[in-house]
Amino acid sequence: MSKCLVCNIAKEIMEKMNVHYSYIHQNDFDTEMKDLVLNENHEESHLLFEEPFVYYFDYNDEEMSILTQKFKDFHLSPICAASTTHNLLWSFSDLIKEIMKEHLTFQTAKRLKELIMEIMKLPVNEDKEKIEKALMESFIILQGMDADKMLNQIKILEQFQKA
Repeated sequence: MSKCLVCNIAKEIMEKMNVHYSYIHQNDFDTEMKDLVLNENHEESHLLFEEPFVYYFDYNDEEMSILTQKFKDFHLSPICAASTTHNLLWSFSDLIKEIMKEHLTFQTAKRLKELIMEIMKLPVNEDKEKIEKALMESFIILQGMDADKMLNQIKILEQFQKA
């Protein structure tokens, strides 16, 4: 039984998606995902975090890809999570914390990559050696995917942009 658990997505969109779905509500934060999958709730929900969210239960990669594209057709880019035997035992709140942490890490990595490309296009100047060293450090930090280190490196690279 494939199902989407959603929040922060309008009911009219969910009905047009032609999928089995249920809304997650504020009072579901402490409920385990395995129990939320069993719920049937079609009352639209908007939770404190603003991003649209979709939890794909019992979908394969191709099906999730198709549904994600359908959301994009509605001009939505939801934060998505796929069910696993591990995260089905998590509370919704624990899942959201982990997903948001991953989301921040990937957004930070994206920004660092963009900055690297911008800095590489800068004209050569007296800071050439400093810039090369910062770029090498950036590549290494990017491989580690540590959000804090990436944020610090972004600050360093932004200084070269301002110069």
